[in-house]
Amino acid sequence: MEPEHLYSEKIFDKIIAGILISVSIVMIFLFIYFTLTLDPGSELIIVQWVFLGVGIVMLFLALNFGILSIKISPQSVVLRYGIIKNEIKLDDVEDCHHDSRLGIRYGGWGLRAIRSRGKWVKGYILVRVPKIILSLKEGKFKEVAISTRNPDKILQIIKEQIGN
Repeated sequence: MEPEHLYSEKIFDKIIAGILISVSIVMIFLFIYFTLTLDPGSELIIVQWVFLGVGIVMLFLALNFGILSIKISPQSVVLRYGIIKNEIKLDDVEDCHHDSRLGIRYGGWGLRAIRSRGKWVKGYILVRVPKIILSLKEGKFKEVAISTRNPDKILQIIKEQIGN
């Protein structure tokens, strides 16, 4: 049975999904083109299968990493980005605040891990979506950056739960 959620949000990242789907379409188109134009005995036949493979992988990535899900219960924050799931116990959260850093400061967008100000930061970064930072008491990652469309609401809920 799922715990009661204080907050739930799903964000579809049109930009990342759009780029990956576009690459997938181009690769599948190239596969079809090479299938129709290459002689069956051609040495380049492997190329067409590489295009198909890359196209399928890009389509999988677009479907997998196009949505960031955030769920907050009285006990934890659960983040799901594709097949990657991370549960952060609220007992482990020391503080939370807005994040003004640009996504490029994380080395790009998507699921990121960087070293910033002497600390390891895990980032769930989407293009053009505001971010918050959860400061953690322990663990390898001392901060978790999370893109959200409702940063003030999430900060209020988490601060109420951790007693700040």
